[in-house]
Amino acid sequence: MNLKNMRWVPLILLIMCGCAAGTVVPDQSSVSTALSGLIAPSDRIPRITIDELLWKMSNGADIMIIDSRTDVGQQFESGHIKGAIPVPLVEITEGRWIPPADLNKEIVFYCSCPNDKTSATAALELIGRGYTSVSALKGGYNAWKEAGYPLETGPARDGKSY
Repeated sequence: MNLKNMRWVPLILLIMCGCAAGTVVPDQSSVSTALSGLIAPSDRIPRITIDELLWKMSNGADIMIIDSRTDVGQQFESGHIKGAIPVPLVEITEGRWIPPADLNKEIVFYCSCPNDKTSATAALELIGRGYTSVSALKGGYNAWKEAGYPLETGPARDGKSY
């Protein structure tokens, strides 16, 4: 058994012991809550590949792209995905950034972290608020840039800098 499968052992033992002792098996929401603590944020959110995002952009999809890199204030001007909006993670998690009112709006977050941790955290925040079409860009900014996909430089379109 590899380490990835080992994360299930405590939950399985808990359920088995509970059943053997005659206690009630936890309901689905309890299990989901318990599992959410065991699974990294980057593993709990939908992903979109760089090819899928490029295809959507090329075909005029109504999609909001958010640059949530850790140092987005410094990094954004030197290069970002075309059409992206810079929003630091702290602005999202502390509720200072107001996302679109449409809970079905497609929103893609990207960062430059290993395992897309920052963008996954931002996406989870919006999913927790009821947004239904939120994802993280698999490989983030680095994968996009390495593929030679469209980049822009300069400040945000609204002139806001973080």
